[in-house]
Amino acid sequence: MSEGETESTNVDIAALLEALTGETTSECVEDAADYDTCKEEEEAMAAQKAALAAYISSESYETVEYVPAVVNLELEGIPPLECSMDGFVTLTKAFIENLFILLSLAKETFAFALEAEP
Repeated sequence: MSEGETESTNVDIAALLEALTGETTSECVEDAADYDTCKEEEEAMAAQKAALAAYISSESYETVEYVPAVVNLELEGIPPLECSMDGFVTLTKAFIENLFILLSLAKETFAFALEAEP
């Protein structure tokens, strides 16, 4: 076992509670005619749950990391844009930069055109 790993143990909680309290957690009625069938079904469900838990905790179960799509416009001076929150922020910054450039050009144009003559 490598560093940082812990040994996983399967503990049957129902059996543990039964042993500690003396009360059963089974939904099968002991005096019923179909007690054996009910108990077998209960054990089969418990085995399925244990198999699912083992599968989820095993290394064959992999999480998939999200990789955002990248749009390359192939225009000079425009970096590729990601379809993610980071890409949206980059797009917004570029838009605001261009807006400030247009506003400063308009201001300078009006300042030049409305300049008072001496």
